[in-house]
Amino acid sequence: NTAAQRAVNIDGTTGGSISINSVTAGSTAGGVGNTGLNINNAAGNVTFTTLNLGTSGTRMTQPAVTITNGTGTYGLGTLSIFTNNTSGIVATSADGTLNSASGTVDSSNATAINIDGPAGLTTLGMTLTRVDSAGGTANGISIQDTNGSFTVNGDGANTAVGGNGSGGTISNKSGADGNNTQGNGLFLSNASGLTLRRMTINGTNQNHGIRGINSSNFTLEFSTVTGNNGNNVGLDEGSVNFDNLTGTAAITSCVIEGGAEDNLNIVNTSGTLNRLTISGSTFGFNNTTTGNSNILISSQNAGTTLNFTLRSSLINGARADW
Repeated sequence: NTAAQRAVNIDGTTGGSISINSVTAGSTAGGVGNTGLNINNAAGNVTFTTLNLGTSGTRMTQPAVTITNGTGTYGLGTLSIFTNNTSGIVATSADGTLNSASGTVDSSNATAINIDGPAGLTTLGMTLTRVDSAGGTANGISIQDTNGSFTVNGDGANTAVGGNGSGGTISNKSGADGNNTQGNGLFLSNASGLTLRRMTINGTNQNHGIRGINSSNFTLEFSTVTGNNGNNVGLDEGSVNFDNLTGTAAITSCVIEGGAEDNLNIVNTSGTLNRLTISGSTFGFNNTTTGNSNILISSQNAGTTLNFTLRSSLINGARADW
């Protein structure tokens, strides 16, 4: 379906189950855009086996998947999503569960995946093969108010330090200077269980490469965060920056560099980070003019615990502080 209408519209269901095998939709070469898949206020279960929304040559010009409100379980199956100037997946205030099995979400000049749960949190069980987002304002991936798990795996191959990029590339994100919710390769807020493997974050990202606030259980493996990340040291902009990272965390076989101030900055003013383990990674140079620490790990305020292990890693240039 390439007509300017919904491929699938599910609205206001109160229970039961809907199962659809395969959906193929997109835009024509002339620019007529299908308006994708919409799930709104659905209380029942909705399951897809395969979603093919747009192609790399003819991208959708409307959000491919939109999920709003509802308390159901939504399984998106295996994804192949390509959009331009619009998001691939947008989920807002869904007080239910959102799952995917594998696949690609590729959004040029826009946020590829934008999930913002309600106060009750959206429960994620999402696995993807790759996520790509080049250019545009806001972020490459934005995940807020969620629990469960969100994983990007790449091709699964064991690779050298920095990975092979098969998990996708996020680059050149812009937005209002100093606005945490814009201009980041990846943005997390009150989110748990995020794992990125074999991803590349590069180019010029106005505020941060990876920015997390009040989030937990974060893993970065076989990935590279490079380029120019941030431009305002007064706001601690850099390559990987977390305020209040809790649970457990790991950075394994990664390359992290190019921070305006710090390449890795974790400052906890509350909660417990049971252990951050960094192993087999390379920390390159941060900005030669504005750079401060290569690695800065800090636990502040009474009752805050931050356990940290660094092993078998290379630190170039500026100092490490903890």
